[in-house]
Amino acid sequence: MSETAQSPESLASDDVVGAYVADRCLPDVDIPASKLTHVYYAFADVADGVIDDDAEHIDELVALREDNPDLQVIVSVGGWGRCEEFPDIAATAESRDRFADSAIEFVREHDLDGIDYDWEFPDEDEADDFTAILEHLRERLDEAGREDGREYLLTSALSNLPSHLVGVDLPAVAERLDLVNAMTYDMLLNERSHHTNLYTSSLNPRFSVADTVETYVEAGVPREKIVVGSGFYCRGTERMGYEEMQAEFGDDDSYTRKWDEDAKAPYLEAEGEFMSYDDPESIGHKVEYLREESLRGIMCWQYGHDAKHDELLDAMYGRMVETADEA
Repeated sequence: MSETAQSPESLASDDVVGAYVADRCLPDVDIPASKLTHVYYAFADVADGVIDDDAEHIDELVALREDNPDLQVIVSVGGWGRCEEFPDIAATAESRDRFADSAIEFVREHDLDGIDYDWEFPDEDEADDFTAILEHLRERLDEAGREDGREYLLTSALSNLPSHLVGVDLPAVAERLDLVNAMTYDMLLNERSHHTNLYTSSLNPRFSVADTVETYVEAGVPREKIVVGSGFYCRGTERMGYEEMQAEFGDDDSYTRKWDEDAKAPYLEAEGEFMSYDDPESIGHKVEYLREESLRGIMCWQYGHDAKHDELLDAMYGRMVETADEA
């Protein structure tokens, strides 16, 4: 499952090129780790308030470090539809400590570089608890790092939607995190709107990558912690991975690839059909934007949708290298 190639020495020293890899895709994908700085195993299960150590194939991600020693391998917990226990975990000092015990044990057992705490999504009355669990994880990871002689990372995937940020004290949360992964995808208003657009346009006048970043920065999130997201899948009248979309519709003359210059985003359109997605051109604009805004980097959900040809990952990594002198 590994590939030995040129390491990302051409990236700026603090650049992030990250990829979430869904556990269902493993071990059937060859991950070009030389083009990544961070890889996230999505997701480890949480049961009875602790991380369940049944994360099949996670050690195969860790093995990618054999040829890419600087690669950061992180376990992600939570995710959409998988956060039922998170309110109880965060609610008391005892439950937070019990979860943290399991997290540290899991990280050490699998020789990982950190934890991605993906609570989708805390309610407004859970904001203090969300901050508290991150604060406790931060303290425990730092303590473990001092004992182990290494630095452990704490990251989180945060929403792009204001309705999903009501339970997030952005400056307090960001203070505890090493990276804030902005889930700037699934932003669609309806079946005929963009879902991972850089800017607003008539096809999505409410949500965009740039608006999300502005919300974060104005709330006090440091720019150097913000990682923008790319959706490696399409949304609209159809939902499927990028490569599946290309295989099914790429040579179909009834579908036309169109470019929204305002949004800096492509879409496929046919009679009664509409699909919004990221492609190499739109990813290039995202990288240029994050350089202009002095952000940390770019990540994707999820790599398995691009795993056969790496067209999108190559665009992410390649443009980050080309613009490294702008960091």
